[in-house]
Amino acid sequence: MKPRTNNGPRWLIFAWTRCSRARSLNGIRFPQSTFEISTTPKVKLKTTSALHLYLTASMAVAALIAGGVLTCGMTPACPQSAKQAPPNVQALGVALVPEFEGSSNRSVAPALVGRLVIGCTTLRLLGNSAQWSLLPANSPWALGPVLSLRSPRDEDVKDAVVKRPRPIDVNAGAGLFAKHCWSGLVNPSDNPTAGFELAGGKSGAQARVSLGYQTQAAPGLRVNTSTHVEGESAKYQQTHVDVDADNVARSGLPRSSGERGDDEVGLAMGASYEVSRDGLLIGRLQVARLVGDAGDSPMVTLRGDRNQNTLVLAVGRSF
Repeated sequence: MKPRTNNGPRWLIFAWTRCSRARSLNGIRFPQSTFEISTTPKVKLKTTSALHLYLTASMAVAALIAGGVLTCGMTPACPQSAKQAPPNVQALGVALVPEFEGSSNRSVAPALVGRLVIGCTTLRLLGNSAQWSLLPANSPWALGPVLSLRSPRDEDVKDAVVKRPRPIDVNAGAGLFAKHCWSGLVNPSDNPTAGFELAGGKSGAQARVSLGYQTQAAPGLRVNTSTHVEGESAKYQQTHVDVDADNVARSGLPRSSGERGDDEVGLAMGASYEVSRDGLLIGRLQVARLVGDAGDSPMVTLRGDRNQNTLVLAVGRSF
């Protein structure tokens, strides 16, 4: 594929990344519930928390884009080789995701797929996590700030018992991420990856370590697989999955208090197919499981599911 000119800012969620001229799909789940917008004292507009999450994320992305434009305006020009960055990608699709973290119910949410090169930097949104790499777009390394959002759990969830505990607001966290992409393990199109992300917010901190592998299986067809281990602080678990004395009285669930924090392990497989010079079909399946104290919480074992699987299908273009 010939290098193409990168145009202006684009929306992007579930970022379809490309390192060393190879695309890979990396993302995380979209927990769901609902929220209300009061338009008048007697009129309320209800919408899904997926939209709530996207609206909040879009404001964060707008701030990142504005910052990126200002920053790139003050940084030195990129080397000529750095300008031969992989093309941007944007796509629209649907995702089947858990209703909230630990839920056994699934919801359908919109899925935006993409990446954006701003000057010498690259902006990606991975589900509810925005990553802004401050290194050149064609560098094997990606390093920079990350913003993450976790969806609320409130009285609008489907499970009548889960509605009763104290509601959980949207949790925003900020931190740093780093990722490395190697080129050519067996074939020139092979790209192993390794990454780390750490972000903290009002309800605690989350850390994720991931390993991935992508390759060209056929002309126009790239496949990838990845595995991850995610851990959250004890404070995060106390907020999202523990059942304290107050929530015991509210819900009737047994009391639980984890000490190790919320843990998750997962395996994902994805593919992209170039149906034309610009057109793309994208698919991804992630199988994830809550383990440790998080997986043993009655909020999960009695009213939810340890398995937190997601499916994404999207159609888009590269440019």
